[in-house]
Amino acid sequence: MAELIMKYMYYALFNFDQESKVEVTFPDFTPNASTFGNNIADALSMAKDVLMEYLLTAEDYGDKLPAPTVDPQTIPHDNTQLLIPIQVDTTIAREREEN
Repeated sequence: MAELIMKYMYYALFNFDQESKVEVTFPDFTPNASTFGNNIADALSMAKDVLMEYLLTAEDYGDKLPAPTVDPQTIPHDNTQLLIPIQVDTTIAREREEN
């Protein structure tokens, strides 16, 4: 049986608040997937984690996932926000869980 490889890439929108905290949302999953970080590095790590958990759960329940936005210019955002692609591989995550 061929092994199923599940690689995904979705854009995350990073919003900075007045205290330099970073809110992260995924426009393709609004309002179902979001997180925050104390700084940009923390927010990047948290974004990958929340996307991974969301996708693993969706796969487990057979939920239909939205097609990822291909053109980031179609995602509404302003010059105070960052739009960053986040890539995850649920196959690797499942292998880690098994070990």
